[in-house]
Amino acid sequence: MEKALPRPYSVVHIDLKDPIRKLKSILEENRFILLLVDNGCLDIENDRDRVTLNSRDLCLLAGILPKKVQISKHTTALWALSLNPDHVYGKGLFRNTPALLCFLENLGFSKISLNAMDATLLLQRLRFLEALHHNSRYSNQWHREIRSFLQELWEIHMKYVPETLYEWQHTQVLAFKFLQVLETHFRRYHAVHFYADALSVSPDYLTKVVRDITGKTAKQCIEERLVVASLKMLRKKSSITRIWNVLGFKTSSHFSFFFKKHTSLTPSDYQQWALREK
Repeated sequence: MEKALPRPYSVVHIDLKDPIRKLKSILEENRFILLLVDNGCLDIENDRDRVTLNSRDLCLLAGILPKKVQISKHTTALWALSLNPDHVYGKGLFRNTPALLCFLENLGFSKISLNAMDATLLLQRLRFLEALHHNSRYSNQWHREIRSFLQELWEIHMKYVPETLYEWQHTQVLAFKFLQVLETHFRRYHAVHFYADALSVSPDYLTKVVRDITGKTAKQCIEERLVVASLKMLRKKSSITRIWNVLGFKTSSHFSFFFKKHTSLTPSDYQQWALREK
């Protein structure tokens, strides 16, 4: 039997069966943790904060390992999702959602008390992700589902904590907004000055800020996004003519030169190789 490929996230429902041991194991597993309390009460403490989670409370931890976890009620049950953004990014999950990666990396330690509708929505999605985690092979299906889940999480977080962006430094906010604008417009606009104008800053300042926050210049981010989109379309057997048109290149030769510069292969050579590897 062919061995299933590993998944860069895990989703579990924790109930009365030794919940503390299982929860501590999850908290030590990855850099990003989501906890959603189904029933009961849970206390979490780190170096600076202590929060009590009750039913329908959502807790998000990014890069933080709690010092103490205590379940206050014997009926406590909760959902936990753990995720390693670096590992997932390398596997392609965040290549289509760079703004979400920035969002996850800057969450820190936060608690949100959800209304019944939003709590039910997240609980349903977590149940579905758990089913995929245990029963499905590594596939585009769970890629799509977890991307969708994270997008919903982002929207819910901003609905309840809209001041989050203003708690960041100005440069973090600018880099985040650049990634958002890039995700919307990269197929049409390839020049840094377009994004600088959209964000009301100079191209040089935008380049400096993006490099300081992401380790890449604004131009490198734009080019990387185009390369990733090109690779994806080539693997899906899209014609090269369609790809350079969709991605906003002026001519086929312009696209081929760009692609070979970044991959050392022509688009047709890469497509043939990708098809052989399937």
